[in-house]
Amino acid sequence: MAKKVGEKIIGIFSILFIIGTVILIWMMNKDMKGKFVGKFVVIYLYVLFLLIIAIICTTLFRLKNLKLADIKKIIYKGLYSFFIYGILFCILDYFFKGNKLDLYKNFSRGIPIVLGICAFEIILFKKKRELQ
Repeated sequence: MAKKVGEKIIGIFSILFIIGTVILIWMMNKDMKGKFVGKFVVIYLYVLFLLIIAIICTTLFRLKNLKLADIKKIIYKGLYSFFIYGILFCILDYFFKGNKLDLYKNFSRGIPIVLGICAFEIILFKKKRELQ
């Protein structure tokens, strides 16, 4: 029951985030200003913050229910993806900026991507397992 509640909360906040993003882009294109826009941006940031908290909490609750072999599989996949993204960003940086390679910057760009992918994989892991 708690697992489904977490998924529903994430679903609700995701829908609100997508709708808010569309409205915010529309407001920016219309060059709107005023108190309403400021309040809307604050509400948008609250929804984003709550979405991130809901994803983290659901991930941690799901993580404690996984088997150690499944956790190892996710960690190895995350490390592999981290190195792939780091190398990809290095290659792109080399082509667009020339000889100015910043390995720390290029590999640090991959960390949030990999953490997000691993979090969603943990959240959706049960569904994947049922399909196999």
